[in-house]
Amino acid sequence: MKSKYSNRPVEALILPLLISSVVLISTAVGDDTASRVPDLINALRDEDPKVRMGAYEAVIRIGQPAVPALNKALNDTEPQVRGLAAAALGRIGPNAKGAVPALIKAIADEEVNVRRNAVSAIGSIRLPTKEAVRALTMALDDEDRNVRSFAVHALGNLGDTTVPSLISALKNEDANVRQLAMEALGGFGPAAKHAVPVLASALLERDPEIHERAADALGNIGAPALPALIEALRNDDSSIRWVATLALGNIGPAAKDSIPALKMLQEDEDVVVRKAAVDALRRIQSKRQC
Repeated sequence: MKSKYSNRPVEALILPLLISSVVLISTAVGDDTASRVPDLINALRDEDPKVRMGAYEAVIRIGQPAVPALNKALNDTEPQVRGLAAAALGRIGPNAKGAVPALIKAIADEEVNVRRNAVSAIGSIRLPTKEAVRALTMALDDEDRNVRSFAVHALGNLGDTTVPSLISALKNEDANVRQLAMEALGGFGPAAKHAVPVLASALLERDPEIHERAADALGNIGAPALPALIEALRNDDSSIRWVATLALGNIGPAAKDSIPALKMLQEDEDVVVRKAAVDALRRIQSKRQC
């Protein structure tokens, strides 16, 4: 949309100031600034990026009162408006939970930027409804690499109810999705114990980046992952032995069952593994004595 102020220089300067005044009023008074939101939404379609971003920041500062209008804007005919509306809802965060159903629909938008922002917004709002989890799980197979990655992050933000979805992501064709899913599962700690078998399989892959991520995740899951990590200490790949040793050291005293195997690794043929074993034993045993 061409700016209606483009041929009027003075007013072109005034509009951003008017937008800023809405922000200041909303902060200082908090009265009926919601009535100005439609004007700000309309400004999101302006051709001047300064006007668009000023309006964008203004609706974010207004916060929850702006959510209904932003919700409606997700159905705007202009992709630019839909994308900025989704991004703004994400910035508003948990106070925008009323927009989640519309954001779920936006995940299927034909415009990739709208899909990216909608997926990220759901993760920022952190409302783990079944519908939201289902939509994000489907987004793991989006044609856009960033949508897929953002979907993994969003699932991680929604809490451990998303563990089954993240386990399925470990079998995704996109290596980046698999690695991000490992990281997210590790963040849930023991609550992700059902992911151990798939992570244990990934730990044995020859790709260093894959088995390093898998070992980190298993180490963060903790005690439920001990059998898999101890078994990996016997692997013929020194890199796998090394990352498994590091993970056991990170678990600490709860990894006491690994002490016999770690003591054997003090004589490993690989100096890096030997050093890691000594450090892991120190961390496990010194903590047990505290």
